[in-house]
Amino acid sequence: MLREILLDDERFSEITERAKARIAEICPAWTDYNDHDPGITMLELFAWLKEMQQFHMDQIGRLHIRSYLKLLGVTPRGKQPAEAVVRVEEYKGSLFFPRKSRCFAGDICFETEAETWIDAVEAAELVFCPAGGEDGREQIALSESRMRFLPFGARPAAGNAFFIGLCAPLVPGLTYRLGIHLAQEIGRRNPLADGTPFCPLAKFSVFYQGEHGWVRGEITEDTTHRFLWDGFLALRIGEAGADAGSGKAKEKMAVGKNGRYWLKFVLEKAGYEVAPALADVSFRELKVRQQRTAVEYHDGCLGPGEVIRLSTYLAFAGNCRLFRREGDHFYPWEGEIKKRVCGEEVLFFPSKRPMDGNIFYRLLCFEAEGERKILIGKGTGMPHQEYELRISDVCARGLAILVETGEGSGCYVSPKLCDDFAESGPADCVFCYDEETGRISFGDCEHGTAPEGKILLAAACQSLGRRGNVKEGSICHIGCVTDTRRVAVTNGSAAAGGRDAETIEECKRRLLAEREAVRRAVTYEDFEALALAAPGLMVEAVRAISPAKRARQDGSVSEECVTLVVKPYSRELRPVPGTAYCKNILRAIEPGRMIGTRVAIVPPEYIGISVFAEIAAGTKGQEAKEQVREALADYFAGIRGKFGMAIHVSAIYAVLDVLPAVTEICSLALDAQGRNVRRSGSGDLILPANGLAYLKECITGISADRQRG
Repeated sequence: MLREILLDDERFSEITERAKARIAEICPAWTDYNDHDPGITMLELFAWLKEMQQFHMDQIGRLHIRSYLKLLGVTPRGKQPAEAVVRVEEYKGSLFFPRKSRCFAGDICFETEAETWIDAVEAAELVFCPAGGEDGREQIALSESRMRFLPFGARPAAGNAFFIGLCAPLVPGLTYRLGIHLAQEIGRRNPLADGTPFCPLAKFSVFYQGEHGWVRGEITEDTTHRFLWDGFLALRIGEAGADAGSGKAKEKMAVGKNGRYWLKFVLEKAGYEVAPALADVSFRELKVRQQRTAVEYHDGCLGPGEVIRLSTYLAFAGNCRLFRREGDHFYPWEGEIKKRVCGEEVLFFPSKRPMDGNIFYRLLCFEAEGERKILIGKGTGMPHQEYELRISDVCARGLAILVETGEGSGCYVSPKLCDDFAESGPADCVFCYDEETGRISFGDCEHGTAPEGKILLAAACQSLGRRGNVKEGSICHIGCVTDTRRVAVTNGSAAAGGRDAETIEECKRRLLAEREAVRRAVTYEDFEALALAAPGLMVEAVRAISPAKRARQDGSVSEECVTLVVKPYSRELRPVPGTAYCKNILRAIEPGRMIGTRVAIVPPEYIGISVFAEIAAGTKGQEAKEQVREALADYFAGIRGKFGMAIHVSAIYAVLDVLPAVTEICSLALDAQGRNVRRSGSGDLILPANGLAYLKECITGISADRQRG
């Protein structure tokens, strides 16, 4: 352990006496060491200053700790808004909700994630059809409570399909969001963080019943990852590229069986560990996040004759300010900006623009009453400037500002948000933001430039963090920009995921916890831990087998290869990992894999065990057989994920000997179906390292009853 360095190691009196002791050596003519001497007064003053300096040098402040944590690979997490799903109650007519539309739980604001159409469309029936079968093999009405519908059957296979019967047709060209809620009963799928690459385990396509048969639709977004999590499917019908100016016709939906408008989902590639089960589907749901956008910006390019088109809540209900962009510099637009609402879009018409050539722009949209809050302050050009935002509870995530390059210059730049100024140079335009105090700060002109001019807020979202985790049923209404009335909504489950900004102490505790997490793939245990925690998968068991040399076709020997035997979590007795499943495990291992080490994933070798037992049961022969069968089934279920386990005759004997209906075990023998199984002298079965045992059969004979000795 490194020795602790103490910088504050002298007191005032010690510093003073040590300095006085050197006077005779440095200046022999100085003989008056009393306090009234001006020289002694100056000496004591500098001694006091030295004591203060060494005291501050010995302190470890908040900024020091943040820097140390950053060196260790962690930084305090920012505020996280809560999320929820709301369902629109009965409403006649069509509703369009632009992105960031606002709904409320009392005074707490939530915003929608994506623009959505809500109209009379709603799912009424679900029908399953196996590959090559007739429509309607299994049917369920969505009015049923506690629904559990297997869309692709208990054993999903390519070609299986399910149908959704709608009470009204989808409009061609519009994007609809289908809310999906799953009803998984077994296992727990590893979480999948945002941005983590994931290879879908299955693939399916959507079709709709048109006027001339089935027509392929389009899935524009899938947050469920093909029915692995609750989420949304964004659907659009009509021929791809068909719009008002393309000349292509958009085929409408036609009425089909039972007077419904039908969507069909066809499974093209199956790789599920567990067959997905639907608990609910709905076209009237919206995903919302607990935040209130005060300011937002949009960058783009305007060609000759073009206008700016936006579809966000602030574009409809707020004010705007336009900047002309030239490289990294922004200049206020000199002309007037006219705004017009056109259906589900807002059009902005900038005046005084050239007739030819492209113009790059940045458009700021902000709340109608927030004009005065846009101006944060005016820079002085001095180091260490700090300003308090005029908007409370602002999240660091997404925060952006514009800074004037000089007072009255009319030229703005967009500084970059950073954690600290340690890595910034004198020419770097950066700023820091403290969520706890709500203040932004700038550098000291050596680490980060100092602003000298107006400082404008370009993007900011407010959030309550942990306080946004409202209860079930709290979110009750939403504003619609296409209708002046409030629309009733409700959240079927509590909002979750909201958290406050992480403190330094909380960050320290997280660092200590993350130190225990496996990140490297060096030992066999490392490989097994990484595979078990592969994002997005349900993995029951993993076994790493010793590296083996693989011979190439030319006779040479390849590099070492670590073989992972993987058993997926499944209802099947002998599941094997699919291609996509293996790819996801390899992706999880890749960041920690040592260069030169190859990894191969193979399925387990399933070894069927036959149990032959001769028992005495008296008059309870049939009951004894049932008890033996159930006891053995429970025993093998308990060892289903244990690779290479020896099956001992004594262990089976102990399981059967305690059964109430069995009075005596006359004989007991085991047999195995599989390769590389060894048998000991006592009849035990020794399985290979990649072997998993399962109960193949149980043959029980009943002999004449004999009393226990």
